[in-house]
Amino acid sequence: NGGGSFIGAARLPPRHQTLVRGRHVCRRRSFFREFIRHTNTSPHKYLIGIRLRYAIELLKNPANSPAEVAVWCGFGTPAILNYHFVNSFGKPIREVYGRRHK
Repeated sequence: NGGGSFIGAARLPPRHQTLVRGRHVCRRRSFFREFIRHTNTSPHKYLIGIRLRYAIELLKNPANSPAEVAVWCGFGTPAILNYHFVNSFGKPIREVYGRRHK
């Protein structure tokens, strides 16, 4: 008994897994559909967006290196941060902030 609302959920087939919060229960697929309907994006892209916004705020300070910012924002490496940055904004970090992503 590890606690939490997902006890045993990992052992169930995906079609039987449910997401529980408070008194609301929904199947995983229903959660994703509702999330996309309300945010116009997937949960993964939504979280990447939040992390990128945080990274942008941190990169405004020249004392913060892209390598530090990548770790602080959960991207792990500056290359992954730069990949998502280019994917979202069309330019690498060095063109926007004048710093290499190493």
